[in-house]
Amino acid sequence: MEYLGTVLYYMGMAGKQLAREEIVTVVKMTLESKGNEIMQTIAEQWIAEGYEQGLEQGIEQGIEQGIEQGIEQGIEQGIEQGRKQTLQANILTILELHFGRVDAEVAKRVTAVTDTNTLSLLLNQAATAKTMAAFIRALGKLA
Repeated sequence: MEYLGTVLYYMGMAGKQLAREEIVTVVKMTLESKGNEIMQTIAEQWIAEGYEQGLEQGIEQGIEQGIEQGIEQGIEQGIEQGRKQTLQANILTILELHFGRVDAEVAKRVTAVTDTNTLSLLLNQAATAKTMAAFIRALGKLA
């Protein structure tokens, strides 16, 4: 009986070549009294295999989704950072064109601003300010 159980176990493992219904029918016909017990063992193996396959597929899908989301977030953050740096550089360029050399302290304060809305307002101030002092006052109010 134990030998037959081992044989059936290996048959179950080779289930891709044998139809499960065939195995069930042969076992039930051959071992009317022990067939159900053996078939429960085979069924448990099949359930375990299905669980393992499902788990592996779930992990793979989770990893793929995580990578995609990470890439999207990275791209969005890169675009936002580039926008901030461009606004900061444009403010300093406009100030330099209007008023000549920009003091290092003013440049430091402008580049310390990271909010894009505030930087947009400062860009407008840089373009319309009559003096560097007027821009510095606006910088103090906005930043």
